[in-house]
Amino acid sequence: MYILRNKKSLFQLVAERLVRLKELAGSNCSLPWYIMTSPMNDAATRAYFAENNYFGLSAEDVIFFSQGVLPCLDNDGKIILETKFQ
Repeated sequence: MYILRNKKSLFQLVAERLVRLKELAGSNCSLPWYIMTSPMNDAATRAYFAENNYFGLSAEDVIFFSQGVLPCLDNDGKIILETKFQ
């Protein structure tokens, strides 16, 4: 995860704002947060949130979903490979 100079991740900063919004709205409020991941970082992102106790949010309010993956193309429309044969 990318950590800012204040030693917090962007995820933590957003979570802290959501916690504060929930406090202002009332304790019975549900404020879901949808986080789009990729197949390459989905497991690490979920683990990061779990290790940090969802930064004070309810685990049920943090919903992860993974985006699809499409090939990258160069300016000529040719597929850019990750390695020579892949």
